[in-house]
Amino acid sequence: MGRNTLLAVCFVFHVCYFFSIFDIYFRSPIDPDLEAVAVHEASRAPAKRLVLFVADGLRADTCFRFLGRDVRYHDPDRARGRADRREANYEADATIWPAAKTSFLREMIENQGRWGISHTRVPTESRPGHVAVIAGFYEDVSAVTRGWQDNPVDFDHVFNQSRRTWLWGSPDITRMFAKRHEHVTDWFYSPAEEDFAAKDLTMLDTWVFNKASELLKETETNATLRAMVHEDRVVFFLHLLGLDSNGHAHRPHAPEYYQNMASVDKGVRGIHALFESYFHDNATAYVFTSDHGMGNQGAHGDGHPTNTRTPLVAWGSGIRGPTHLSDLQKDPRAGISTGFTAQAESEFSSDWGLAHLERTDVEQADLAPLLASLIGVPVPVNSVGRLPADFLEPGKYTAEALVRNARQLLAQVEYKEAARRARHIRFRPYGPTDEARRALQNADILIKKGDTEQAEAACRASMRVSIEALRYYQVYDRFYLGSVIVAGYLGWILLLAAELTIPGDSPQGRADPAWTPLSVLVCIFSVLLFATQVIEESPLMYHAYLIFPAVFWTLVLRRKAVWTLWWNRVCSHPKAAVMLFVYVAGTQIIVVGYTYRNIYVVLFLALACWPCTVPALWDAEIIRYESHTGQLKAREGRKLRLSWALSCLLLGSCTLIPLDLNDQPFLLFAGGLLMLGLMCTLFSGDLDKFTTQRKLQLALIALGTALPLATDASLRAKTGLPLVNQVLTWISFLVSPVLSRFSSRTPYKRYLSIFAGLATPYCLLSVNFEVLFYVALGFTLMQWLVLERATFYAHKTSSAGAGTSSRRHLGRGQDSQEAAVSIDDVRSAFMFLCFVHIAFFGTGNIASMSSFQISSSFRFTTVFSPFLMGGLLVIKLLVPYTLVTSLVAIVSAERRAAGVSAVSPHRLFFLVLTLCDLLAVHLFFWVRDEGSWLEIGNSISQYGFVNCQLIFIPLLFALASFFLSGVSMTLPSAAKSS
Repeated sequence: MGRNTLLAVCFVFHVCYFFSIFDIYFRSPIDPDLEAVAVHEASRAPAKRLVLFVADGLRADTCFRFLGRDVRYHDPDRARGRADRREANYEADATIWPAAKTSFLREMIENQGRWGISHTRVPTESRPGHVAVIAGFYEDVSAVTRGWQDNPVDFDHVFNQSRRTWLWGSPDITRMFAKRHEHVTDWFYSPAEEDFAAKDLTMLDTWVFNKASELLKETETNATLRAMVHEDRVVFFLHLLGLDSNGHAHRPHAPEYYQNMASVDKGVRGIHALFESYFHDNATAYVFTSDHGMGNQGAHGDGHPTNTRTPLVAWGSGIRGPTHLSDLQKDPRAGISTGFTAQAESEFSSDWGLAHLERTDVEQADLAPLLASLIGVPVPVNSVGRLPADFLEPGKYTAEALVRNARQLLAQVEYKEAARRARHIRFRPYGPTDEARRALQNADILIKKGDTEQAEAACRASMRVSIEALRYYQVYDRFYLGSVIVAGYLGWILLLAAELTIPGDSPQGRADPAWTPLSVLVCIFSVLLFATQVIEESPLMYHAYLIFPAVFWTLVLRRKAVWTLWWNRVCSHPKAAVMLFVYVAGTQIIVVGYTYRNIYVVLFLALACWPCTVPALWDAEIIRYESHTGQLKAREGRKLRLSWALSCLLLGSCTLIPLDLNDQPFLLFAGGLLMLGLMCTLFSGDLDKFTTQRKLQLALIALGTALPLATDASLRAKTGLPLVNQVLTWISFLVSPVLSRFSSRTPYKRYLSIFAGLATPYCLLSVNFEVLFYVALGFTLMQWLVLERATFYAHKTSSAGAGTSSRRHLGRGQDSQEAAVSIDDVRSAFMFLCFVHIAFFGTGNIASMSSFQISSSFRFTTVFSPFLMGGLLVIKLLVPYTLVTSLVAIVSAERRAAGVSAVSPHRLFFLVLTLCDLLAVHLFFWVRDEGSWLEIGNSISQYGFVNCQLIFIPLLFALASFFLSGVSMTLPSAAKSS
């Protein structure tokens, strides 16, 4: 297979298989043709209207501990850290109240309503959280790619089923539910008002409370509006964004966050008093919850319990009052699956001061049927929630609401079953579905007899089976698709192994592969699978997934001569076979590092010992090429090995640093200072020394260190983002990397320039120890280059003698001969893989990627812009990747120039991909869909991440070619000089 053809197939294959996770794990649950289960007119709902508060970004433990009687948050002296101060004088009521004052939500929990935890699912973001609360289903990830305000597919929700709904809050949320619904009216502030540099972010919530109050005030002069608000089946939705904004800007344990919590409690008290005094009918139900939590670093998105546990408080008309517990505690999970034991859930809430009251937990989607049942509207048709009846007053209405909920779930099962039956040749229905139907029929009979308690039990049994059936049909094709994907990966790995084993000019490489019986069988089997998919009208992507293993395995099985040669080579070189096994085993350590990043300490400890395995590096003195003098100098191998070992240990130990560090200006300053010192030392030892270009780079590094410190200080003082700082930040961010492109043509000097040029944007996007890690990474890569050069010249001296010289252009060389890879090439590819992974896991993990800290993006803009802020964080991730790839490109070119390897750069690239694909196959088997949402989310994210790497590696090599354009490699004679 030609090089260009293989590159094209490589890119298309990995892009296609990356999207396979959406068909396997993120299928849309929406069935567009379902009809709602109507509410009988005779059923009298317990509430005429519903007031829904969603405090965006409020985590459960912060909320309930703060509302309780924890002295840490109620004593203003301790909160302010001043023992001699006896008054809380900062913003009076919107502050941490004294112990004598009880919060309003606490009063509702203890005296009127019920409380619990709403357990969310990943991704813990605003859009999917609100969809789960209001529509009752967990939205597929494709919604994120369409923007927060647009819906990929229109869906039913409680607001749509209501008679009237008024919404106030962020445009990202209100527009999502108000579009295309004339009876749904929303008011929202402009995106520019979502400014993280604002002095008081609680104003976002105050705006909502004020606008809701203005609506009722307007009814005094607007008779039409007055009639509307007095109708039944009416919803008022208040989206409170202040806590989320304060959590991002100041972290969820900052005074600003608690002050915002107090402000929200005050605002909820005011809205409650306003509605009760306005309507005078005791027919209003109130629900207070959150869409997601907030991590300690002020981020969310992953499955950590701080993000998946959100508060739930309900009171008012139709809500059952509090239940005091005896010594026999009730399981707070109430039959739902949280991934944690009942004891763990109870211990989690032990310091909230609420152990005397019954706690009822729900899954976030369960809130939709609760909201619908309170005002007597149909449950949204695609909802997978189960009505938490413990929140409602017991009786006939609650039993009937459970029946409607059970029918709505069963209707989805029957729809999916019919769709599958009509499409599949060999359909396997979910057997227990008949049990759900019988339980539902039994519930109807029991309600007529007046036995509502048994009817509720029958409904719960029916819903449990329906939920299991929905999951069965949702993942119906998972085993088949998973098998196809694994076959595709294995076929691709073997095909690459075949391509890399045979030199391009060998007879085996030029010969046309012969058909074998196995290859014919694969073709026949593939044709049958394609025919089956066509008959079943499978999605187009199913055909794309299948075509790759069909072609790959056919080509692999036709290359009998290749595998014979490969086997002979391995058997005749047992040392090479052992080393190959070691490198493959090393990839499995990398896989473990996806979950336990500390394992990279062990991996780099092993790399520190690498020079001891190379005989050429055992001598007392080894040859070292001094790039800045153009000479070869003798250097003690012992010192070089020692410096390499220390740099490896220093780099690997970065994975021992905890990731829950908040902003640390001292670490950022220390990193910038160390970077300046290292670059001055390296530049001063060069003949060029401090050229204008180098002086400018050093100035930009200094600026990149000073600007974040000055900007962060201004933001902490709540004086806003200085315009001068913002302009200088953008200029240095854009200029510094481009400047490194126009430096010396010598590889070593160009690498130093790239190292310095990428340091500035990395400093601008760092918040704690990242710059220190970047310095350790860059220095270790330089040590690797020195060791590789020592190996080159030791090999050249022993095999060809002195006096040879050759020249190669990095990133542009056209090779007349395609050589087979050697075990040394595998080593280079494996080390590249190690450095690529430490480039990411040195400062983060999979969870930190999905819940990134956006505080560093405030130096560029403080107005909320998810795509701009997300893009900046992606660039931050790519900086160390680019540094690693540039160094590997230099090493690869120098290996070819020294005659150590005849493998072309694109063949080395394919070798790296082969090792990466081994990771992808392993991680595919690690994907979980059971357990806690932390485990589920991380396992899926890990598989998605390794596939992203497989797509980005070609782009990284292209980016390295840009930075290395014009650089040439001239190798001098291997004569020693002192």
